[in-house]
Amino acid sequence: MNLKVIFRAFMALAGLNAVRIAEAADVVTWVVANEEQLLAAGAMVGNPVGASPHHVMIQVRPGTYLLKDSFRIARSGVTLMAEKGAKFVLASNVNEPVLAIGSQQEAPSATQVIHDVAIMGLEIDGNRLRQNSEFSAKHPWIRNNGIDVRAVHGLRVTNVTANHNRSGGLVISWGCSDVRVFDSTFENNHFDGVAFYASKDVEVVGCTMARNQAAGISLDNEFVDSRFTRCVLAGNGDVGVFARSTERVEFNDCIVRQSGSWAYFLAHDKAGRGVIDVVISGGEISGNRGGLCMASVNEQQSRGTRVVGALFTANDGHGRRDIFSSGSVIHSTIGNGPDGGANHPTLNLATIR
Repeated sequence: MNLKVIFRAFMALAGLNAVRIAEAADVVTWVVANEEQLLAAGAMVGNPVGASPHHVMIQVRPGTYLLKDSFRIARSGVTLMAEKGAKFVLASNVNEPVLAIGSQQEAPSATQVIHDVAIMGLEIDGNRLRQNSEFSAKHPWIRNNGIDVRAVHGLRVTNVTANHNRSGGLVISWGCSDVRVFDSTFENNHFDGVAFYASKDVEVVGCTMARNQAAGISLDNEFVDSRFTRCVLAGNGDVGVFARSTERVEFNDCIVRQSGSWAYFLAHDKAGRGVIDVVISGGEISGNRGGLCMASVNEQQSRGTRVVGALFTANDGHGRRDIFSSGSVIHSTIGNGPDGGANHPTLNLATIR
């Protein structure tokens, strides 16, 4: 994705004050200043059939845009760049994702994967208290997330907020890869701040997931080879991080504080797929109702969990401690287990509420 070329085209055309197509090299630019113009831009990028080979730049001017349906990006090569003050708000009782990227099919095929999509500077408000269902009215297999991403290779999300959504803030699934999320905020969502499933090569840097009713971060269904760096998870209603069926994921210098339950809850699914080679390095885990909980009972379910240099403080209320395990070994720089690690005491989850 050549974002330098896209950005130059955006800057060259930023003086336009009405919707029109302006072709500069291989970039087609739409400038949006009202809801009618947004609908017109959406019609261009919301249908993969007959899509132009040009990269499409959608520049959204400041203002509040009331959406009566999702804004859909269903084709490759789209950048939505919002100016400061541009906000998408889902209208009452719409019951759809605010921004839907990728295939809306129940089970997308490899031929439906789209490439090279970027979302920058946009504020999203899912108006969750005025939605009456978590599920899409048109596609009941889709949740009503702020940004719902399915079958996309090459996604950039930068300086975006996705708050007050009926399900999650940012949710990716169905084989997404090469995803980068920078300096964005996911707050006050009905379930999770971000939830990543069945995807790989995802990097999240400098983001905030706060005051969501469930988890700040939720990982499941063979989520692999990814990294979270310098993120802040604060005041989430259940856990900071929930993970199962997850492999080779790092949390570097992240702060997890004031969770309603555990800061990190690592587990396994009914098929026994737990967490493998999850590393928590540096950062702070403080003021949660328990630090790190490993619910897996053996190394077949979960293994390779490491905690290196993280600061744990004030997580020991309600009979919980900084690190608990139901059997799977957690190697950490605290405790006195063999080989510099710690085989932490078995926790009877039924006794901890």
